Amino acid sequence: MISDDTLSSMIKQAKMLYEDKAKADIKEVISNYSDLSPKPKYHAFPDNSRRNALCLSGTIPVTYRGSKYHIPIALYLTENHPYSPPYTYVTPTSNMKIKISEHVNEEGRIFLPYLNEWRFPAYDTVGLLGVLTFAFQEKCPVFQVKDPSTSQPHTSSSNPPYP
Repeated sequence: MISDDTLSSMIKQAKMLYEDKAKADIKEVISNYSDLSPKPKYHAFPDNSRRNALCLSGTIPVTYRGSKYHIPIALYLTENHPYSPPYTYVTPTSNMKIKISEHVNEEGRIFLPYLNEWRFPAYDTVGLLGVLTFAFQEKCPVFQVKDPSTSQPHTSSSNPPYP
């Protein structure tokens, strides 16, 4: 678990205006989703601006067609967080590709009504992650690609391949 001082420092680096509310929201996320971790990042936003943000990245567990997967995501929290929704992306690993759908574009950006309708405090990041989990259970946002450098047949492992 990240210390309060470290998290406060990250929030200041990201120039968040609502430090206490942002900190409470982020702490709630990392207490519920242990694989997501915060770090300050310089990010290129869809409006072509580049600025500091606090990125929550890692994986969220999703059950898809009876198998459990860990979907890699990144949420960029801006200076107005939690009053503005995070810019949310699927971040596939090297052996995955994005499955484009009504919720995910070719760059991995996620579009959901929850993000469009965001009104804090009724909407928060833990709520968003719940909505993402539900949406990804219906349509998995990634699929596995074969690594051409391996000529070995796929062997069984503890985790199923991504759909």
